[in-house]
Amino acid sequence: MLRNRDVIEFLGLWERLHNPDFKPLEFEGFKKQAGANAFTLSQKKRIEATDAIGIVLKFTNTI
Repeated sequence: MLRNRDVIEFLGLWERLHNPDFKPLEFEGFKKQAGANAFTLSQKKRIEATDAIGIVLKFTNTI
């Protein structure tokens, strides 16, 4: 669950830079609500509402 305003703003900026299909107007609603005590945002809801592609982390074992 996402709640922190800074994290949500970072994800929005990342999507704007890397995803031509991102819907920034839909994202603005989440950004305005971010930081409120009652606000939580799931990754699924964020991705479905904004066509986000998300950040994928890949770890490699270098031992």
